[in-house]
Amino acid sequence: LFLAQMSPSQRRRLLEHVPLERYTAKTLTDLAALEREIERVKRDGYACDDEEFLPGLFCLAVLVPTPGGKSNTGIAIQAPVLRVTPDKALQLLPALQRAAAALAKIEAEAMPEARESE
Repeated sequence: LFLAQMSPSQRRRLLEHVPLERYTAKTLTDLAALEREIERVKRDGYACDDEEFLPGLFCLAVLVPTPGGKSNTGIAIQAPVLRVTPDKALQLLPALQRAAAALAKIEAEAMPEARESE
C-alpha cells in the first residue's frame, strides 16, 4: 500500500537497496512482478497478501484516507486460508473501506491540525 503511493522512480531507489527475501513459496521476489503488483494495488486501492509472508494466512488491506491523498495509516483483516478464500475475503472489501473512512473521520475530529497540514 505504501509503495503504491510512491512514484516509480522513488520505489526503484528504495527497492534497489532492499533484498527481496523469500518467506514462502508465494513471496514475490522478482522486482518486475512486484512492480506489477504495486501498480495493481495503486489502480484497485487495496492490497492482498495471499500467503506471501506467512503460510496459511490471507490478508486484505486498505489505506486510511487523508485529505492530502497520501496516508501513513492502513487497516487490514487477516484470516487463515482454510477458513477464508481470497474471493470471500474480497467480499469484505467494502466493509474494510467503510472502516478506514470511519477511522479517518475519527482522526480528523481528534487531531484536525494534523490532517490540515497534509
